Amino acid sequence: MQSKTKGLIACMEITVFLEVVGIVAFTLVGVLVGIEYELDIFGIYAVSFCSALGGGMIRDLCLHRTPVALTYYLYPITVFTTVTVAVIFIKFFEKKFNKQNIHILKKFINIFDAVGLGMFTVASCQIAVDYGFGDNIIMVVFAGLITSIGGGVLRDLLAARKPVVMRKDVYAVISIFGCVLYYVIYPYVPQSVSNYLVAAVVTIFRLIAYFRKINMSYSITNVDLKINQDNLDNNDDIK
Repeated sequence: MQSKTKGLIACMEITVFLEVVGIVAFTLVGVLVGIEYELDIFGIYAVSFCSALGGGMIRDLCLHRTPVALTYYLYPITVFTTVTVAVIFIKFFEKKFNKQNIHILKKFINIFDAVGLGMFTVASCQIAVDYGFGDNIIMVVFAGLITSIGGGVLRDLLAARKPVVMRKDVYAVISIFGCVLYYVIYPYVPQSVSNYLVAAVVTIFRLIAYFRKINMSYSITNVDLKINQDNLDNNDDIK
């Protein structure tokens, strides 16, 4: 009995650690977006908090659950600390950064981001099951998906840019696949097995998509169908 309890505690500690890794990665993405779009200090903190914790808060509100980000202090403290260290570090070494260094930094962030995607997807699916939606695939997929991409969408909207998950990265589709896989296997295997298996699959698929530059882009050659400032001005004249 004691060995099982110790094993459960160890699994929980690993899960929390991996979630924190994901939060750090999502936070760093928010910091880089805030700097790129020339936001002030408050703006950088705001987009970083949304990037890391926004999706989970939307999930919790939809499940009529007090947002974990407001009650489990480890998560907001992790975001605050990460942003503070990042902005000081970047400011201090600002002149030493070049395109190659930034590219390497983003590569490492994307690796951690893939781990976060897997853990957030699985954790949110498990929460949906725990709250009585284990027989509802739509709610299971919604919970996992909104946690994975909701914060990034909020981050991009606050920074006034098109959401990356809807125009560039194969991100949402991988999360949806992970949610469906979790829904299919969780009734038949132990919780720890289903959680780590699905998290590993999502993480691996995300890394493959990133390093192989796989995307779902849809392009057209007719420039008249594309939105640009000239077209907007012409449409305004027509109206």
